[in-house]
Amino acid sequence: MIQAISVTEQRAGAKEAVLPQDDTEEAPAQMPARRALLERLRAFAKEHRLILLFAFLLALLIKSPLLAFPYAANDAYRGINLYHYGNLAADEDFYLSRGKEVLEGHGLGNPLIREGKDTYPDYYFTINEYVLVGPFYLLGLADNVDISTLYAIYSFIGVFALIVTIYFFALHLRADRFFATVVAISVVSGYSIIENSFFAPVFNMYGRALHPALSSLAVFSYLILCLRALKTPSLPRLLIAGAMFGALSYIYSYAWTFIAVFNGFLFLLFIFKRDWMSVRHIFLISCLGALISAYNVIRTILYMIFPAGQQFSYFYGAKYGYALAYKKIGPLVLLLFGLFAHRKRDLNWPLIFALLLSGWFCINQQALTGLRIQPNHYLWYYTEPAFIIALSYALWSYLKTDRAKAIACFLVVGIFLTNTAVAQYKAFSGTLPQRLYEQDYRTALDELNKDKNSGVVLASPTEDTEFLVTVYTPHDLFWQRNLAQFNDNPIQRHKDALLLYLYLNKDARREPGAYLKKILEDDGDSSMYKALYQDIEGYASGFNLHEYNRRAAENGEEFRLYRQDFLRKFVVDYEKTTKEKDGFEKLLDAYGVNWILWDRAKQPEWDPAVFRGLTHVATRGNIVLFTLE
Repeated sequence: MIQAISVTEQRAGAKEAVLPQDDTEEAPAQMPARRALLERLRAFAKEHRLILLFAFLLALLIKSPLLAFPYAANDAYRGINLYHYGNLAADEDFYLSRGKEVLEGHGLGNPLIREGKDTYPDYYFTINEYVLVGPFYLLGLADNVDISTLYAIYSFIGVFALIVTIYFFALHLRADRFFATVVAISVVSGYSIIENSFFAPVFNMYGRALHPALSSLAVFSYLILCLRALKTPSLPRLLIAGAMFGALSYIYSYAWTFIAVFNGFLFLLFIFKRDWMSVRHIFLISCLGALISAYNVIRTILYMIFPAGQQFSYFYGAKYGYALAYKKIGPLVLLLFGLFAHRKRDLNWPLIFALLLSGWFCINQQALTGLRIQPNHYLWYYTEPAFIIALSYALWSYLKTDRAKAIACFLVVGIFLTNTAVAQYKAFSGTLPQRLYEQDYRTALDELNKDKNSGVVLASPTEDTEFLVTVYTPHDLFWQRNLAQFNDNPIQRHKDALLLYLYLNKDARREPGAYLKKILEDDGDSSMYKALYQDIEGYASGFNLHEYNRRAAENGEEFRLYRQDFLRKFVVDYEKTTKEKDGFEKLLDAYGVNWILWDRAKQPEWDPAVFRGLTHVATRGNIVLFTLE
């Protein structure tokens, strides 16, 4: 049966951590229950004060950009304050928009646009927003809650809780507070050095709400529950661990699949060890978790095999092939830890080895399935943390004295905290102009908020600012640049969006075919018009996204003929709408558009005056708001 604490650490004189006990002594009769609780909390804080301090400091550093911006902006600050995590900023803005939808009492079928928000299935198949935000709606507090502020608070608490949870997981591996502190800080802070470099101007990814902090917190919580159930088995512990495994499928699909693979490897490793009791227990945990998650897993599978799911897979970047990825660091860590486990005969090797194997398998599962869908979710959130845990565990065994461990702990933590502080500052400085620019949207957003009836806003498709509508107002967007990755809207919806955008564009209105041909041939063009056309053309080609991009880049004779024919048919559709009386106004009416939000600096080619019934509402800087009658 697996042991939770390595016997190599149980030597005389070692200063070990005291893990939370299951059976606490009953408070004396004369001691009030509240006082007894305070005493236990005080004892806990004293015992684990090191990690509590470092966790607070690291969480504060990670969220510091949100705290610092109002002061940096000074009088220019008008209440718009988002994290802006690099090229994945749209992901957090999307999570915020999902939270806003639940806060307003809507479903999550289409968090950004009007159609299907309460009828389409939520392809994420998660309950996070309903649990975290739903109570505010049910209690009638929605009007008093700003979703960006609420998620910032959740994010700070989540990062702090994640660090402490990783710490206690590490304590279950080795009862050494210095070791556990190093592991916790390294996973949350040190990953960026592996992923980027020292002082790289990139925000810490754990500051992004909701994921990865929430999903990683759930994963490490399961690992603790699983380890405790295997160390000291009891029916309640096994049931709780199994329930947590099942719950993962309703929190984050990548988390559930990673742990499912982990359980499978752990099962095989226990068979290899002939540890039959642990074999039975991990099997029981897995079966219970599979039963609880069956509803969500079946829904996901059914969704993916139907046309809607296949369309989503295309735009989500599904790639077909059997080639291995990340060929260097993974095998090296596996080899080094395997040698360590063999030499030390360490009792925790099955658990850590299962983590390593799971991380390696998940980013390379296409070698068996032939299908690869954004494996970086596994790499960043689970594979790299597994590598960090394994290397830390192996190297720590060579530190023989408490003094050496203390020095190593403070040195590693100091380096990582310093790196985080500098990186956050540099990333914040790099995004400061954009943050300041966003403040000009406040006037338009305030006008939109005066209309309590949810409308539809045709906004400049800038990707970094159009989410302001769905985060800070009750209105929906007409279109969003990454919408194809967020749900499976009909392809005709994509075409109608491009038709309207081309009509708005005074440079493209008369000759849309020539305009599209020109920007398609311009490798430096990254406009929404080009991206949206390529989405439509690529999906119609029948190839997966990566194959389509390859053929488009090569621009062979066969592809040129295909594009020529497809572009011709698209122009015919455009001309048909143009010739129809009020054709584009009818298109606006069909999608409920009653506002136009124009960024004159980013879309100088727009000419909103082409639409009848246009009324100017507000202007601040380059941001202009119109209403449509």
